[in-house]
Amino acid sequence: MLRGRSSLDGLASLGAIAACVVFATAIGLSGCGTTAVSTSPPASASASKPGAAVSGHVWDSRIAGLRPVTGSLGAAHLAGSISGATFSAAAPCSSKDFALLADPTGAVTMMSLSSGQQSQLAAPVGKSERILLSPSCSNALVYSPGIASGVLISGLPSSPLVQSLSFASSGSIVGAAVSDLGTVLLASRNSDGSSAVRLLPVAGSSQTLTRLKQFGAMTFLPGGDNAVIADAGTNIVSLEKQLSGNPTLSQLASSATGISKPVAASASADGHFAFVANGTGGNIYRFDMSGASAPIRISCACTASELLPLYGNASFQLSDPAAGTIFALDGDASVPRTVFIPTDKIASVRGGAQ
Repeated sequence: MLRGRSSLDGLASLGAIAACVVFATAIGLSGCGTTAVSTSPPASASASKPGAAVSGHVWDSRIAGLRPVTGSLGAAHLAGSISGATFSAAAPCSSKDFALLADPTGAVTMMSLSSGQQSQLAAPVGKSERILLSPSCSNALVYSPGIASGVLISGLPSSPLVQSLSFASSGSIVGAAVSDLGTVLLASRNSDGSSAVRLLPVAGSSQTLTRLKQFGAMTFLPGGDNAVIADAGTNIVSLEKQLSGNPTLSQLASSATGISKPVAASASADGHFAFVANGTGGNIYRFDMSGASAPIRISCACTASELLPLYGNASFQLSDPAAGTIFALDGDASVPRTVFIPTDKIASVRGGAQ
């Protein structure tokens, strides 16, 4: 739910960036801080699967394809598309070796990342479908911002079960999250620009949980129904516990901590850390959910737009390939770092060129 830009001026800048990429890759630096030109071949729908180690998978809207990130973060590049036929959206789960993809009609398909085998799971919900996975990828939520109903897919990936959901939302959906238990959070925009966050529990009726001055981001923590919710209007990040029982709220951070227009949130696979990305200032914050250590600020030479899990406990995609360079977060170390993954200059299937 959930983008870095830079420019190159003249042949001298191109030469400098190329030299920087080669040098950084050779010695394992995290990046040069500007857009790099990749020497990897352009993607194609018929590209063979990568033979090198894979750090994760990213959706590339320029070619409407799912692409592996080969090599370790800091020295990685994009391989060709493995999704075959053209799709309109995807949610990969590298740790469980599958991805959910929506085709142009909106039908949802599950694909094995290793074999490429595909099987259709759900009928279309509406235009501009969004697919969200729970922290452990056991559940998925499929919705369209303008439609008051969606689909919950549980039992992933081995025994998928599809059920319809009624959102009873009065406004356009601006954000959503699904837990490993099947609990759903929906944020709907009100006429004054604020957002109402509604809780759809596994059992029982929906209820309004909180009101945000401006929706920023939200994510569930693994294994339960505790959630991190960020308000971009007040620059407050909160932890909501026991959402399906007796919800309690505590503040994790504010503008005094450095929170500024938060746009994305996620959690490590083990639930130890939560991450929130600022929409301004190029900073990501890591929160120790045990409370044993203070929040850590992680700087990035980018404008983060997302925190999409890659392979590993706390590795995330921060920006879209269409931005020119994918920035990623290696967030598990004692000193977390951001790195860049060069992208190809290829034509977009929707027109234009990158």
